[in-house]
Order: sequence, then C-alpha cells, then structure tokens
Amino acid sequence: MENEEEVAHHCSFRRNAVSCSVIRAVFVGCIGDVMSVPFAPALAAEVVRVGIEIAEAIGSPMAVAFVDGGARLVAFARTTDATPAAVDAAPAKARTALWFGRPTADTLDMAERRPVVYETLLGTSPHPLVLSMGGLCLQVDGHTVGAIGAAGARLGATDVEVAQAMLRTWVAGRDV
Repeated sequence: MENEEEVAHHCSFRRNAVSCSVIRAVFVGCIGDVMSVPFAPALAAEVVRVGIEIAEAIGSPMAVAFVDGGARLVAFARTTDATPAAVDAAPAKARTALWFGRPTADTLDMAERRPVVYETLLGTSPHPLVLSMGGLCLQVDGHTVGAIGAAGARLGATDVEVAQAMLRTWVAGRDV
C-alpha cells in the first residue's frame, strides 16, 4: 500500500479508527507523530545488548525489545533466566509506548484514572499491549520512530532504568 487512498480503503474494513491509525503508521510511514524509518541492525542489536548487560549486572532476569515505527520487532534479547512473561512483555511494552506515543509509565498513570477508556483501547490493537512501566519511545526531530521495552525486573522502576540506558545507547549511536 503506497498512498492514502489505498490505506483508507484498507482501513474501511477495520472495526474502528484507532486500529486504522496503527495501520496507517505501518503502511504510509508517517501519521501524526509516528514515522516508520529503517534502523541500522547493528545499532538495534547494540541497544538490546546494553539492556541485557545491565540486567545481568544487577542480577535481574529480564527481556528487552526494540520495535520500529510500524511496531515490527527489530531486535530482542533475554537473560537465560528470563520468565516467559518477561519475554512476552518486553515487545508488548515497546509497542504500548509506540501506540500511545508516550512512556508506558505515563500511560499506566492515565489508565488508572480512566480504566474503561484504556481497557477499550487495549483491545483495539493488532498487537498485545501491556500497561506496565518499562516502555519508551524513540524520537527523531520530535517524531516517534520506534520504541523499546524492558521487562522482568521485580520493580517497574528497574525496568524503566534499563529502558533508559537502552534509550541513551540509541541516542549516542544515532549521533555517530
């Protein structure tokens, strides 16, 4: 699908406009503040490597993920003792940050104030989403171009700490 007409036609078969906006982000490449840009595989791999390195240094079983602007998994890693829940949650946290355009910690706070709205929205995504700390957006010139997720630590704040280190690695790598 190359143009807005084709996307609009495809979206007419979707049940709601929220899912349609996700499809537009995937096929058109830029809707609102979401852009789909290619990522250097080496940089994505370095970002998740740093996440796992930190998880191992603090002794926390974790999984980490990197998704592009179309919510496609670009890179993933896990510690050997990561739980199945962490393995599923890391990409879901990244996609949740991407989908809502904000850190998952912020979305969690908003969902606690408006649970019915967010419960409804979570059901409209074509991908699993999760309201839990540890997902951050990747931005270029104010546009979200992807996201990262970290999951499995005993505390959400630790997931955020690992995700922030991954974000710093991505920013530093983009400047090279």
